[in-house]
Amino acid sequence: MAAVERAVEDHWDTVQFPEDLIARARARLLADIAKQREAAGSEIVGARRRVKELTDERRRLARGDVDGSIPGDLAREEHLRIEREREDAVKIMRTAEVVARHVERTLAKAWTARAVRAGLPARRAEYPAPD
Repeated sequence: MAAVERAVEDHWDTVQFPEDLIARARARLLADIAKQREAAGSEIVGARRRVKELTDERRRLARGDVDGSIPGDLAREEHLRIEREREDAVKIMRTAEVVARHVERTLAKAWTARAVRAGLPARRAEYPAPD
């Protein structure tokens, strides 16, 4: 199987696409990557903010429960709601972080492979930073 994959790679190294097609494909790819980076970053920021808000809300609720300004049964219900929402926000944050890492890792691998094929040392492989 590895020999077949290598043969396919070798063949594609000989294929020459028109420059305008390459430029259009590169522009679309970079735009898509930028959107994915932005979406993941926004998700992470929003989820972190929500986790902090819920943590603060939980502290205020605990103070109200301790000082007696909030009835115990209401405090328990609110505590459970806050915990559910906080767990959901943490899941969203972790998922977005995984997606962001995956996008960056995949992009780094692709650019490294491109640099190696171009005869550059892999450590010099750099890909465009987000605009």
